[in-house]
Amino acid sequence: MTNPQILPIVEPVNWASFTEKRSRLLITSDGFEQRSLNFLSSGVECAFNKIILCVYDNREPTKYGELLEIIKNLYSNAMITEVRHNRFEPFLFEVEMQKHLFACQKFFEEIILDISVMSKYMIMQIMALLKDYSGDIRIIYTEPVQYAPRDENEWKKTIDVQRKAVLLPSVGVQNIVKTPLLTSLIMQQSPSLLVSFLSFNEQLIRALLFECNPYRVLFINGAPPHLYWREKAMYDIHKDIIKEYIADNNADQNGLLARKTSTLDYTETFELLATIYNDFGEDHRIILSPTGSKMQAIGASLIKNCCEDIHVEYPTPESYYVGGYSSQEIRGIHQVMITGFRGFIKKISEMYKLNG
Repeated sequence: MTNPQILPIVEPVNWASFTEKRSRLLITSDGFEQRSLNFLSSGVECAFNKIILCVYDNREPTKYGELLEIIKNLYSNAMITEVRHNRFEPFLFEVEMQKHLFACQKFFEEIILDISVMSKYMIMQIMALLKDYSGDIRIIYTEPVQYAPRDENEWKKTIDVQRKAVLLPSVGVQNIVKTPLLTSLIMQQSPSLLVSFLSFNEQLIRALLFECNPYRVLFINGAPPHLYWREKAMYDIHKDIIKEYIADNNADQNGLLARKTSTLDYTETFELLATIYNDFGEDHRIILSPTGSKMQAIGASLIKNCCEDIHVEYPTPESYYVGGYSSQEIRGIHQVMITGFRGFIKKISEMYKLNG
């Protein structure tokens, strides 16, 4: 059961709290979606002492110019640092971010992490780098009204040609990435258990299966709190793969994957992964791949911070459907406020029996 006293809830962002005098670091990123601008353009004036802007080395155009203009206009008093991120080769980002965060963590009472347009692997890298941070972490997530495909009708039009990835969020797989921060050499001689999330790109999981050759596979579907049809759509995309591993992936009363978590409420993902770890961690090498939503990646990040022996690998999409990945209209800007992050990780490790 979720304990909101231990796992902070997902709630509307508390704008008034930014008026409190605190030393703050903001970590954000550019992206090709309009929602990369929503949090900063809301006018949280002079709330940050320093801003780290993670800039993608992309082939696709991004909102970098607009984002930088907002920062310079509204947050001119903040020190701005840019860190490049190549999603196909993320190791250098890890090294550079480690230098910046090691140097500045002790100067800030609060770190705000806007994950709205961050890649799932970037989220896990940053969260891992902050593992020993003793201050408060506020996670910001801007939720759009719609994602590609925009609605069920659009999905049905493309379902017969889904392998051509028409109007789907991402296409293909460039490579499987793993970096020292998120890898683990523990339990290498044990049978491997792959834990991966369903998405609208079936090739992500197929690439993982080929690369990892796991002994067992556990799939987790996403349950959107508003766009309910997407759960079935993601199941339909993966149903052939699920049948291959049906012994560990039972169906629910609706014939869909029984193992599912909210795409917004990260606590469901963390608690499910904690259960999986306690059930399998002693005699399996757990390979975790955050191929679901960004908030599911937060749950995955927390379990990795608690369990060093979990090994993380991520199949990077070859490209994205830039034209309409998500709608310009947003449903809301959410926050998760974690007080005393290092102590929080210790508490949840103890509560969920993740510390051996």
